[in-house]
Amino acid sequence: MWDRIEPLMPADPVRGRRWADHRRTLEAIAWKYRTCSPWRDLPDELGSFQTAHKRLIRWAVDGTWERILAAVLAAVDADADIGWTVSVDSTVCRAYQHAAGARKKGAPSRDIAFTYWTPYDARMPWGPDHGTPEELSARLAEVGARAAALEADLTDPDAAAAVLNGAGAALGRPVTALVLAHAESVASGLLDTSLESFDRHFAVNVRASWLLIRAYAKHFPGPYGSGRIIALTSDHTVGNLPYGASKGALDRITLAAARELEVLGVTANAVNPGPVDTGWMTDQARQTLARATPLGRLGTPRECAHLVAFLCSSEGGWINGQLLHSNGGLQYVPGTDDTGTVDRSV
Repeated sequence: MWDRIEPLMPADPVRGRRWADHRRTLEAIAWKYRTCSPWRDLPDELGSFQTAHKRLIRWAVDGTWERILAAVLAAVDADADIGWTVSVDSTVCRAYQHAAGARKKGAPSRDIAFTYWTPYDARMPWGPDHGTPEELSARLAEVGARAAALEADLTDPDAAAAVLNGAGAALGRPVTALVLAHAESVASGLLDTSLESFDRHFAVNVRASWLLIRAYAKHFPGPYGSGRIIALTSDHTVGNLPYGASKGALDRITLAAARELEVLGVTANAVNPGPVDTGWMTDQARQTLARATPLGRLGTPRECAHLVAFLCSSEGGWINGQLLHSNGGLQYVPGTDDTGTVDRSV
């Protein structure tokens, strides 16, 4: 492959110092991507990390990476070795099945891998939804997307790497966008939250999200500027302490990714979709939250999907490191429970 890449590298300047060994610099950058280690840990035999980092940015600006990518794609496309996909991670895929039709007419489809975890639904009041993964896959096929349903227990530290590997294997394409829509959500307050519940919320909503982002970054295929990480979050904490606190930690991880993954050109944003009724709300919650929202209604999964689709698009590439409120203008009032009612029971 080097014989294809070498002619595309920048020539030595007419004046001034000659370039350092391009191949060694490329190997240094590849080492950084492969290990996701700090630049300062670059092995001595790969040269100066300052040189490699500066060259990475310079070649992004002057178009070198685009030329290399085009050459590599031309080589591997002949063997059908590469493609593109979006991995949507959703533990409760039933909550997002209505968003499958959100693709605009004429827009290119994306292949989607999504996760689900039946034992979680079994613990919830609505119970398990048998057949939902197949239904969601069928709806995605209707809009021209291939789908892969992956059952994953995200309390398992090894699940994140298995999800990324499984998505690539099932669809035959590397993951270019990661949408973190999974959640452990069992309402409890400051005084009645158990240690087991607290730990489970942080294992699923925080640790698994970090591990998914890390695994994604280690295997991100490029090109520079095309990667996307989007996390669905919430600002609700009162009466829902472990969920809200874990979502706050998720926000911090996502915003850190926007800076730490700058060398990959990956954007990372958190989206707060506000009150979206996906089957979990009581009648009282629906009425109270609709009245509390300036637009007088609840949000829909389709509206959340439209925003996520925009952030995944090239048009959304300038939005980075943001906590976006797409909630109809509603902000939770401190001291209220999940129906918007002031809680004076304690």
